[in-house]
Amino acid sequence: MKKNMQGFTLIEVMIAVVIVGILASVAYPSYVNQIFQSRRSDGHLGLLTAAQKLERCKTTTFTYASCNVIDSDSESPEGYYALSIDNVSAVGYELIATPQDAQAGDEKCGNLTLDANGTRGASGILGEGCW
Repeated sequence: MKKNMQGFTLIEVMIAVVIVGILASVAYPSYVNQIFQSRRSDGHLGLLTAAQKLERCKTTTFTYASCNVIDSDSESPEGYYALSIDNVSAVGYELIATPQDAQAGDEKCGNLTLDANGTRGASGILGEGCW
């Protein structure tokens, strides 16, 4: 046998592969969570923009009921959320942002909501923590 053998043994390579696999299995869920969290800002922006339009309309008509700022195909600016309005009356409303497409897997927050009083909410596990 030669004294100065160079290279890696199969065991060393397998240990390195196992370590990389463990690191990837820990890092990937955190990465996906960060992606969902960053896309939530798109839903926030959509809701806040719609609320601003409703408030502007109310200042001219003195009611939310006649304000038609959201139609059936309204989306957030980046398209990760579908926007809808519910419980519209002369003095109140509730805006709902429903995750769609790539954001649909966000189970921690689910639907984001905003009402005329500025109350923010979410239908998922985190609730208030989504804002």
